[in-house]
Formats: sequence, C-alpha cells, structure tokens
Amino acid sequence: MADLWLISVPLDKPSITSVEKLKHTIAKTNLASYFMFPIPDLKEGILDSLLCLSDDLSNMDILTESVIRSTCQCLRDVTEGSSDKVVENALVNGVDLLRYVTRFQWDKAKYPTTMPLSCLKDLINKSGGADHTQWVCEELQAGIVQALHNMALHKMHSIGLVG
Repeated sequence: MADLWLISVPLDKPSITSVEKLKHTIAKTNLASYFMFPIPDLKEGILDSLLCLSDDLSNMDILTESVIRSTCQCLRDVTEGSSDKVVENALVNGVDLLRYVTRFQWDKAKYPTTMPLSCLKDLINKSGGADHTQWVCEELQAGIVQALHNMALHKMHSIGLVG
C-alpha cells in the first residue's frame, strides 16, 4: 500500500509558488505522484458551533478509524494475512483505495455544500453508522457461514468422508 500525504496550503501567492516548486521537484525526481484533493467551499458558522463541531468530528474520526481497523482485520482473517489480497479487496464505493483518494470528488447531491456544517456532520455520521451496521451484519453472516462450514467438515471427518 502506498503512503499518502495530505498537504493543505492556503491560496495566497507565496504558498502557490511553493506548491509549484514542490510539483516541479516531484516531476523531476519521479519519486512520488502529485494529486489535487479538492475541498468544497462549506458554509461556515460561529465560533461556538465550530468548536462543538470540532469535538464531534474528533469522535467521528475515532469511530471511523475503529471501523476501518476492524474491517481491515476481518479482511486479513479472510485472506489469511496476505497483504496483497487485502489491498486488492479493500474497496470504497466499488473503487480501490488509492484511486478513491487520488480522484476524490465531493458528492454534492448526497452532502450539499449549502447546508450548515452541523447538518453535514449529521448526514456523514448517519452514513457511517449505517455502513458500520451493515458491516456488522455481514460479519455476523460470514461468521455463521464459517461455523456451518466448520461443523460440516467436522461431521465429514467423523464419518470418514474426508481424510
């Protein structure tokens, strides 16, 4: 898996000049790739609401990271620890992780940028919660299938059908 760095730069002239120098160096050395990561213009709020939102986003980040770690562990278990197979099967909206991140587009239909940040946070939180619930259900189903498979193998061993 590739390492990804997200660099946030203000849109003032000195910063843009620095970014252009960085892009030139990246292109010249061919040691890395450069991708734009468009961040939408979001509706800002007052300082109090932004501080509360910051705390909520921090908690969402912890939950999201936990779900991702659990999903990765599940993939490792299913693919018997093969890192290549984990990366090959790790998809976001049907797209591999590297392509998703390097070609990210904000879904304005699902998350309108005209909404207040607190509403967007709630939408994202619901979406993540639904994904987590779906993942837990799928994991339980996979566990049941695995248990049934193991019981069938055990039964076949006990009656001598499998050596």
